[in-house]
Amino acid sequence: MSSKFWRVYVLRSNRARLLALFLSCSLLSSSLSVMAQGVKPATKAPAKKKSLKESLKGEALEAFNRGVELYKNQNFEGAKAEFEQAYNLSKDVRLLFNVAIAERDAKRYSRAVARLEQLLQEGDELSDKDKQDARDLLEGLKQYTAPITVSVNEPDATVFVDDIEVGKSPLNKPLTVDVGERNIVARKVGFLDASKRITVSGGKADKVELNLEAAQKKGMLSVRATGAPSAVVFVDGVEQGLAPWQGEVSADKHTVEIRAKGYVTESRTEIVPHKGTIVIEVALRPDQGKVRVKTDKPENVIFLDEQEVGKGIWEGVLPSGPHMLKVTRSGAEPYNSQIFVQTDQVGEVQVTLRSKGGVPWYAWVIGGGVLLGGGIATYFLVKPGTKDPQAGTIQPGIIAVNHGFRF
Repeated sequence: MSSKFWRVYVLRSNRARLLALFLSCSLLSSSLSVMAQGVKPATKAPAKKKSLKESLKGEALEAFNRGVELYKNQNFEGAKAEFEQAYNLSKDVRLLFNVAIAERDAKRYSRAVARLEQLLQEGDELSDKDKQDARDLLEGLKQYTAPITVSVNEPDATVFVDDIEVGKSPLNKPLTVDVGERNIVARKVGFLDASKRITVSGGKADKVELNLEAAQKKGMLSVRATGAPSAVVFVDGVEQGLAPWQGEVSADKHTVEIRAKGYVTESRTEIVPHKGTIVIEVALRPDQGKVRVKTDKPENVIFLDEQEVGKGIWEGVLPSGPHMLKVTRSGAEPYNSQIFVQTDQVGEVQVTLRSKGGVPWYAWVIGGGVLLGGGIATYFLVKPGTKDPQAGTIQPGIIAVNHGFRF
């Protein structure tokens, strides 16, 4: 580099000491002591590039001068920081040589190599001699570094070398690290840190594989449902979405419910293994029961939920829940009752209409048991899974409640 480029490093009080120091770094020229004594150099051609100090202005020059003072006091970390500040403010690529020298003397050879490579990449306007000086220093430093290829099993993990962040996975090229013992770490939110300590030999390539494991062990749960449209998946009581559904859950016991309007809810409890997959497949069936209505006359008209369904005798399937049963005949008192159909149960209603002015009677026949009665009658059944019913002779199926009765 030119003599003017480095004359700023010289102070009168220690001219000889600085001369020896920077000659070893290829930073000074033979005219340095003359400039330090205040003697003006020979007139240069007008087109000659300004020295570094002449080029820097304001805060960039101030940072540069602080860097020189810190370097003289062997505060290489501080000098590096000031030279970088001057570079960031001025973008004068020649400052990268100063940064590299400070990194080298701080024994951070890989960082010095990176700065020199940046210098050669950006320094198109440097003289051939300046470029050759940078190449020579670069080759000398490479013997104290080695390339390592770091691979991480998770994307977007932050990679550290000796607590210094060097990039995020996947890294697109090998890292250059200093010789000696190095600690390589990968870190990502939600995962345990993965680290490996290696010993690096000069110029010898190495590979490091880091495997991150979730802080909470997880597995996959896959749920599929047939038989019903728009079935909704619940995991541990929390809605997850429509089936088919697949998602990551903690490696633990989970209860899965598949619900669809008008269909019987299916429930499964499974233990999901770490890094494993549990597949649950269910076929939903309609939530309904079977009803038989028998009357005493074939001309009796049978209505369910205000819709005529037949005469005399009717049998069919109804959705679970309450339904209104009505039986009529000309010249007879109508029969009205609310029935409750239970899932997968079969119930029978027997109705005899009385002539107007007489007493009606009807019977429930459920699972072999028979109830006969007149007037208002109420029959209670309990759905499966609720409180046990009172012991009796009538099997679950249908509950009949005469119209107008309240509990």
